[in-house]
Amino acid sequence: MTGNRRRQRVLVLFALVALLVASTITTGGRDEPAHAAGACGPNDAYRSTLQLYGGAGTLRPCLSKVNINVGIPQSGQSHFFDIQKIRIIEDNVTLRYADGSTESNLKHITFESFNVRDNMTLTVDGPGYDVRMAPDAAAVIGGEGVNTDLWVTGDSFVTVSSIILFFGLCTTASVNLFSNLSWLLNGSSWTGCGMNLDVRFMAVYRPTGSTTGLFPIKLPNTTISVL
Repeated sequence: MTGNRRRQRVLVLFALVALLVASTITTGGRDEPAHAAGACGPNDAYRSTLQLYGGAGTLRPCLSKVNINVGIPQSGQSHFFDIQKIRIIEDNVTLRYADGSTESNLKHITFESFNVRDNMTLTVDGPGYDVRMAPDAAAVIGGEGVNTDLWVTGDSFVTVSSIILFFGLCTTASVNLFSNLSWLLNGSSWTGCGMNLDVRFMAVYRPTGSTTGLFPIKLPNTTISVL
């Protein structure tokens, strides 16, 4: 029994880490279904249909209700991350899951790069297990010429420092608030002091395509725990 449980934990670890680090990696530029782990309803009827930013392509993933939580706790006025060219793309998105259920009022956001200086923890909430990933040095998602699209809950929040809005002080704003101000903030870059994002789906891609298959997701010296 102990051996089977340990083997199950290892399998879950690899499955969920694969989901986190490469939830969807596509070359873009064409409609292309994401790989599904299993059946997604009769004739794949329960797949979601998601549009990538800027017309880069359409994805039809089979979603299993795994949540990715990106947490960076605030510590005074210290700055821990930088987000480049963030945009709200869609305001009220409904995702369909593999069991036929749906979740509404999600936000589709995109950014060019997300550089974390310190203090980040990624948690994947899986069926019966959590996988926690904690890099001990600077981490990077995205980069020049690479887009990262996220579908997140509206009550997710970021704590950012902005001279324009908050006089340079670290101030917390929900994704819902950001969405309401998208006409002003879309395409802006932010220095951040903390965040708590609940991500339902993530796609990292080059809008113009790539022949190398190399997408910059760097999590150096990462401690991985299965809880």
